[in-house]
Amino acid sequence: MMRKACPALGGDWMSFLAVMLKPGSNIKTHKHIQHTVLYYPEDCAAVTLKPKAGTMLYLPPGVEHGVETVKEPRISIAMLVEPRK
Repeated sequence: MMRKACPALGGDWMSFLAVMLKPGSNIKTHKHIQHTVLYYPEDCAAVTLKPKAGTMLYLPPGVEHGVETVKEPRISIAMLVEPRK
């Protein structure tokens, strides 16, 4: 399901991980050289957008993103797909 949300042709995903944040933690602004698909299995607080449960977000390579300090536990699933060479 997540791989189909990524328009990159070629290879399969290269990294697949759960991102679990505890209250008081954050993720500093960063970017990936890979295509990134983020899936939110449950609602979470807004940063720039407020994902609802079941939301999937595609980020092309080089898009800056991060998570401000959270007040509630937060989980997302991240999949990185190597760009086609």
